[in-house]
Amino acid sequence: MVNAKQKDPQTSARQACGQRLRNLLEEYDIAPSAFAEVLRVSPQCLTNWSVRGVPRLRMAQLARLLSVSEVWLAIGEGERTCDLHREVEQDRTGFQG
Repeated sequence: MVNAKQKDPQTSARQACGQRLRNLLEEYDIAPSAFAEVLRVSPQCLTNWSVRGVPRLRMAQLARLLSVSEVWLAIGEGERTCDLHREVEQDRTGFQG
């Protein structure tokens, strides 16, 4: 039986993801309501993501729009920013460079 005061590690990780989302919007001076409009979701939906965590299906889109690594946004590990030029070049040529 799980103690009611114990937190599920997955829940904590998702909440930390939501905190990173809030921090990015604040850092970039993006109004949450404006960002919600870009995403075509309600402001309340975006608020829910910032509290409960970003849904897996939206993670790549948000990472791309905010110019951060999807892994960093999801779990807070690795490089915060991704080298989009390198990723595009790798996709185009099949080589890292």
